[in-house]
Amino acid sequence: MSMSVSYAPENAVLNLRFDGNLDISAAMPVCDLCRRFPRGLKRCVLDLSRVERVFDSGVALLQMLCQRLAPLGAEVSVIGDSVIARRLAAGPGNSV
Repeated sequence: MSMSVSYAPENAVLNLRFDGNLDISAAMPVCDLCRRFPRGLKRCVLDLSRVERVFDSGVALLQMLCQRLAPLGAEVSVIGDSVIARRLAAGPGNSV
């Protein structure tokens, strides 16, 4: 599993792209990111379109990420057509 991170400060948008299997191997990068969100973050785009398989640990990591973004008021947008993407996008203030 790999995670690519990019930030567009002019729009205050954080882009996260996950590739391969979404599992516990993403824990360290996701936890590191949760410790240092950019100030003034308005939106986070989770691109799950290249995820091959999602494990329970990957679901838990994405849920944690969304919970950490909520107090910041950042909108979460999910790209991908998996069941997990639709479940995450169904959360308050989120979109597909």
